[in-house]
Amino acid sequence: MTFKKILLKDVAGNPLGALTLGGVPAYVTLPENARAEACLADDFLFFPEERVFPLPAGAKHLSVLGKTANTPFFATTLEKEERTKAKWRLRRALEEKAKEILPSPIENAEQPSVEEAPLQESEPSLTRAERLWKRGTPFTLFEKLMPHSRWALVEEEGAAFLVGLEEENGKKRVMYGVPGVRDLPPDEEVPWAFFPTENEETGYFVTDAEKLTET
Repeated sequence: MTFKKILLKDVAGNPLGALTLGGVPAYVTLPENARAEACLADDFLFFPEERVFPLPAGAKHLSVLGKTANTPFFATTLEKEERTKAKWRLRRALEEKAKEILPSPIENAEQPSVEEAPLQESEPSLTRAERLWKRGTPFTLFEKLMPHSRWALVEEEGAAFLVGLEEENGKKRVMYGVPGVRDLPPDEEVPWAFFPTENEETGYFVTDAEKLTET
């Protein structure tokens, strides 16, 4: 495996440094002033305690959430909506860890039934969204706010998010939403619209799936 650099970015998308990934066996090396709080190697979630740590065998992608000089950062080899999804999972994992409720090991995770094939990254966005929507529970609040749309709350691998399907004048549109606080969008590189639910400060950030694929 060749060595490569992966940028560490703050919540605004500004680079803070870079980690090094590579070697045989593969190792992750963070800058001197950085520490990882949670990592996701493909579907394996772990919490490294050292600045230099091994990459799980066979992993093709890595996402890291941590801090450098007390500034939060996110680094990943993923692209488009998979990048945002990984960040959601890592944030949720840290929240659960803070409550001393650790996520279950991936080996014990519930597997798709024979009738339901696993989702593929290469699937068209609409096909993938429709399959996710069928797995979720109806979220009628947004259906009232956005006519001609249907929404579902999906819980997948420890992360909860919304999937919206809108059809008007023969055109179909896919939207995604993630829970959050008004002034803390999940990814500054993506244009989000904030919809409050229980109060004015908490709710869901919603974006068009096409905006995720553009970044």
